[in-house]
Amino acid sequence: MIQQKIDNLSSLSKYRSELMGIAIIWIVLFHSNISAPDNFFLRALWYLFVSFGGGIGVDIFFILSGFGLFYSVQFIDNELIKINWGGWIVKRMKRILPSYLIVAILYYILKWDFSLYNLCQLNFLVKGIRDYWFIPAIVICYLLFPLFYQIGKKIGFRNMIIVSTLIVVAVTCALNYFNPIYYSKIEIFLQRIPCFVLGIYWGYLSVKNSYKEYYLGIIFSVLLAPVCMYTHFVGSYRWFFFFMTIVFIQVLLLLLIYLGNTLKTILQYLGKRSLQIYLTHVSLGIMLSNLVLIKEFSLAIYFVSALVMGELLYRTNNFLLRKY
Repeated sequence: MIQQKIDNLSSLSKYRSELMGIAIIWIVLFHSNISAPDNFFLRALWYLFVSFGGGIGVDIFFILSGFGLFYSVQFIDNELIKINWGGWIVKRMKRILPSYLIVAILYYILKWDFSLYNLCQLNFLVKGIRDYWFIPAIVICYLLFPLFYQIGKKIGFRNMIIVSTLIVVAVTCALNYFNPIYYSKIEIFLQRIPCFVLGIYWGYLSVKNSYKEYYLGIIFSVLLAPVCMYTHFVGSYRWFFFFMTIVFIQVLLLLLIYLGNTLKTILQYLGKRSLQIYLTHVSLGIMLSNLVLIKEFSLAIYFVSALVMGELLYRTNNFLLRKY
C-alpha cells in the first residue's frame, strides 16, 4: 500500500475546489459566445479567458477528476481489504448521473428530441453530437480508472502514464488515417484521456511527496508546448492545450496562495457545483438566453440562469444522495 499522510497533502489537493471553480468560469465564458473586442489588450484577454480558456478548463476538470479518484482509493487500499470496485464505481456514478438525467430529460423534451439513444449519449459516441459529451467521456474514464490504477501498481505509475499516452497517440493516428470523419467527432474526448491519466499520476506523486518528478514534468511541458504549437501532426493543438494546462495550473496554484479568503470562498462554491453549473449552462442556460433578442440581456440571463439552476440541481442531487 502507498502510505498517505493526511497532514501532508499537496496544494493540488488543498485548492482542488478553487481550481474547479476557475475551470467552470472559463467553460461558461467559452460557451457564452461573447464576441472578440477590437481593442488589442481586450482581445488578448478574450483569447485567454474565453477562446482558449474553455479548452483549458475542460482539461483541468479531467486532471482533477483523476487526481481526486486516486486520493479516494488511498483510504481503502491496503493489504487487508480488497477494493470492491463495483461498489466504488456505483458510488461515483451516483454523484454524476442523477444531476445529468434530471437536466438531460428536461432538455431533450423541450427540444422535442427525447429518446434513450440521446439520453444514453449514443448521439455523441456514434455521431459526435456534443450536447453533453463530457458525461459519457468522464463516465468512461471512471470505468477505466480501476484498470489504470491496477496497471500503475504493477508497472509503476510513471510507466502507466507513458504507456497509456502512447496508446492514445496510436489510436488517434490510426483513427484519423482510416476514418477521419469519425475521429473529428470524438477527438474532443480521446485526447482528454491523457489529462485524466495525468491526474492519477499527480495523485500518486502527491501521496509519495515526489516533488522532483512533479517539477521535471512541468519543465518538460514548458518545452513541449511550443513544439506542439508550431508543428502539425494529428491532434497537435490538443496536445498544446494539454501542456499549457499543466503550466496554467502551476500559475493558478501560486495565485491561489495569495488570493483573499472571500474570493477563495466564491471559487470553492463554484467548484463544488461545477458539474451542475456545466450541465445547466450548456443546455438550458443557452436555450433561455436565446429567447432574448437584446444581447446584453441575453448574456445576463445566460450567466444568472447557470448559477441559479446549478444551485437548484446541486441541492436536488444532494437530497437524492442522502435519500438513497
